[in-house]
Amino acid sequence: MARIAERGDSDPPTEVLLASGESPVDAAAAAQLSATGVPLLLTTRDSIPEATIQALNEQGFDTVTIVGGEAAVSAEVERELMDLGLTVDRLDGATRFATSTMLASRAAPDASAIWVVPANDWRSSLTAGVAAEAWIRCTIRPVAVVYGPSESLDDAPALEAFLAGHPAPIGHIKLMANRDAISPLVFEQVNEYLD
Repeated sequence: MARIAERGDSDPPTEVLLASGESPVDAAAAAQLSATGVPLLLTTRDSIPEATIQALNEQGFDTVTIVGGEAAVSAEVERELMDLGLTVDRLDGATRFATSTMLASRAAPDASAIWVVPANDWRSSLTAGVAAEAWIRCTIRPVAVVYGPSESLDDAPALEAFLAGHPAPIGHIKLMANRDAISPLVFEQVNEYLD
């Protein structure tokens, strides 16, 4: 779990992301941030595993950004991090879908491609997060956002707000699921955001 932080960079990062290892949604969405040089460590909801504490101590991080709300990573974990002398931030939206859009905006604010993943398909979510991490280094610069099962974008306000407020022209939107997992109306509505 903690090996993700062992990067061997000559100029090691001072910030690390900490996400739940018990539920893959936040960690999968956060994976794309590793392309920006911010490692990702995992924790349980209520306590930090020894391997993660060891990585935090050995890697010399100054700041830990917790991904997700207290339902995913508790306030007790936040206190543990502060007791280790770390500065602690928390990146959490009103929903896990809003958290996903916050992570995407931070990973590649100028992304020209958006990959949309249904939250009820964690395999696609994990694949998209890792694939986006690799592609962020290329010219396409996609980011992955997770949205909840819905029949229209009206039921997915975090995704709709992300698409509407995205600062860069969107040339490509990829819906990372089979057609049965996403309603035809969502297919139609996301295409309206293409430039």
